[in-house]
Amino acid sequence: MKKTFFYLSVLLSTTFFYAQESIYKTDKAIITFDAAKNNIEPISAKNNQAKIIINTKTGEVASVMSMTDFEFPNKLMQEHFNENYIESDKYPKATFVGVIENFAATDFSSEKTLKVVGTFKIHGVSKKKNIDLKIIKTKEYYTFKSEFKLQLEDFKIKIPSVVFYKIAEEVNVSLVADLNKP
Repeated sequence: MKKTFFYLSVLLSTTFFYAQESIYKTDKAIITFDAAKNNIEPISAKNNQAKIIINTKTGEVASVMSMTDFEFPNKLMQEHFNENYIESDKYPKATFVGVIENFAATDFSSEKTLKVVGTFKIHGVSKKKNIDLKIIKTKEYYTFKSEFKLQLEDFKIKIPSVVFYKIAEEVNVSLVADLNKP
């Protein structure tokens, strides 16, 4: 945990050491997930307060979000998510630290899909993962879009047997973020 936050702190502090044009960030990235199994009951949530920063010279990217910022349509689900599954009091944040491959060498005159190699830390467990990231660039900002899957067992998130038939072991995650210059 300390190592992850150290890397996040170092990357976040690059704003002061690099030219402003190489840093883009947001504190309003939208992360959603769907964990419904067999469409028995909708189990989804949205977090619109995730933070992401990228150094466009190196392709280094970092993200952090509070797990209690996920909002569910059903408040009881939200309570169970935080208390029983994610244990937000014990593991309040989820992080991602990685590198977007070939970022600095990419021509962004049109939408591009690049590979991101990095480590997720959720529920106190770190897991390396590669994901695809669609990137659109305008003069003012970068738009990031991604859809990927995470396995609950990879992060030691246990599903009680009483709801095992409702909750998928593989969760569909999506990301949408507009990163601007600070």
